Amino acid sequence: MIILLFPIDFQAQWAYNSIIKMREVIDMTKENVLEELRTLIGKRFDKEEVVIAFGDYEEGGESEVMVCETAFKDNLGRIYAAYINEENSVEFNISVSGNVIQNVYLCNSIVPAV
Repeated sequence: MIILLFPIDFQAQWAYNSIIKMREVIDMTKENVLEELRTLIGKRFDKEEVVIAFGDYEEGGESEVMVCETAFKDNLGRIYAAYINEENSVEFNISVSGNVIQNVYLCNSIVPAV
């Protein structure tokens, strides 16, 4: 019996790559996007990370993700909107306070394409 021992860095990289491959197989739904965005709660707000959370999510064949600050605030802070640049796309709202994501939720409004 041969036992191979790898440094922790190798094991961590292998696990990370496995997770990424599993995510690529999943067809993203708005529920998946919401779940991915919620993993960012408590972390520093970064538009690129928000875009990455959308994965391969599409609406109407479009996948361009728009992230912009809205004119609105809630009791937690500023509100950012994230959505696919397609008419009638689903809008995800991100509450940010002190540049840290406090909450993520689906918005009921319909987003016009830019």
